[in-house]
Amino acid sequence: MLLDECGADVGTLQHSRMFAAAFVHSLKIASAQMLKDMLLEPLPVLAGLLRPFAVNADKATFVRRTNQIVGLITFVNGEIKAIFLGAHVVNREDQLSDQLFEAVTEFTSAENLSTRWSGGAFDGRYILAGVAAQLHSKLNLSPGTFTFR
Repeated sequence: MLLDECGADVGTLQHSRMFAAAFVHSLKIASAQMLKDMLLEPLPVLAGLLRPFAVNADKATFVRRTNQIVGLITFVNGEIKAIFLGAHVVNREDQLSDQLFEAVTEFTSAENLSTRWSGGAFDGRYILAGVAAQLHSKLNLSPGTFTFR
């Protein structure tokens, strides 16, 4: 509106608050699809295997609402990158591993996850809740197959 008042030709379409909300939603969908495509793309440097990754998670409470923030660390264009997967409300601590597993499988296939999930970084609450053992069980791996710190 300010540009229009200054005489700039900015047009009259897509300047409402509704457009911004719709655009952000479209951007989220497109970004999620790009991440899914990247994680399911075989890497020639790994003999056609899918990209390995480590998962990191932490709980954060804002205004009495506890969220589990989940991300993963993987190789992107030859560099190690951290990628934010999401923040979901945590209702019960005994569901941390389930919600963590769901956050990861939202972006990649669960069928070969045990060969790609190489480790994780968590704090004391995750250790006390036994999240590492629960994830080993979900992935059908023997305890200690990969490290959670």
